[in-house]
Amino acid sequence: MNEKRRRARVQSGWASSGLNKNNVSKQNSSQQFNFQPNVQIKSKPVDIDIRDDGEYELSSTENGVSRIKLYNSFIPAEECDWMFEQLLHEIPWKQENIFINGESKAQPRLTAWYGDINYSYSGLTLNPYQFSPLLNILKDKVLLKTSHRFNSMLANQYRNEKDSVDWHSDDEVSLGVRPIIASLSFGDTRTFELRQKPKEGEDYTFSQLVRVPLKSGSLLLMEGATQIDWQHRVAKEYHDRNVRLNLTFRHIHNQPKT
Repeated sequence: MNEKRRRARVQSGWASSGLNKNNVSKQNSSQQFNFQPNVQIKSKPVDIDIRDDGEYELSSTENGVSRIKLYNSFIPAEECDWMFEQLLHEIPWKQENIFINGESKAQPRLTAWYGDINYSYSGLTLNPYQFSPLLNILKDKVLLKTSHRFNSMLANQYRNEKDSVDWHSDDEVSLGVRPIIASLSFGDTRTFELRQKPKEGEDYTFSQLVRVPLKSGSLLLMEGATQIDWQHRVAKEYHDRNVRLNLTFRHIHNQPKT
């Protein structure tokens, strides 16, 4: 008797509310929860690999257009080997110390500076050597190809896969407002990477990354706002690499004395 009374009370409750079990089940199954986030989800751009000859626009901002030009066979293959050997032995290579966060560290590569004016970066000042006959020939060839006149050159020797140069921009005051850099490579192929500088308040998590394998005899030209809006590097690698020589031509301006 008590069980019959309990069932009667429950059924009476459903009836008084105008609902039944079946209706509740249908209502629950038809409910939809719409989630509308207030924060836009941002994803990293797909990495870009550049291998073919040509002109490539990296970005266009209030600073101007950033572009690179790649010439894979700027120096004919039959000339690369003897030029590599001569440059390897005639350039007075040296491992310099630079300052990083106030601490002096040996650069993970060898360098030499050429031109008429001292060059300073990362707490280091380089005194110039004079261009050799071969370096003058190469400088003139770059001028004919690019129509840009350079008066200085930083030579880099990457001895193996452990040698590198970290993320940076060639934006020293002595290079001018929108410096143009011509990078000529000999020896083993190394990957040259560029990443776009983030907007204020952001970091490099979502920056565009561009990779350019630079083989022997190739010429890479960086123009426009590339040194303002982008950084570049040659990263350490995890498989064996032979020697790579890199000649980076640029134009240095005399700085007024203070």
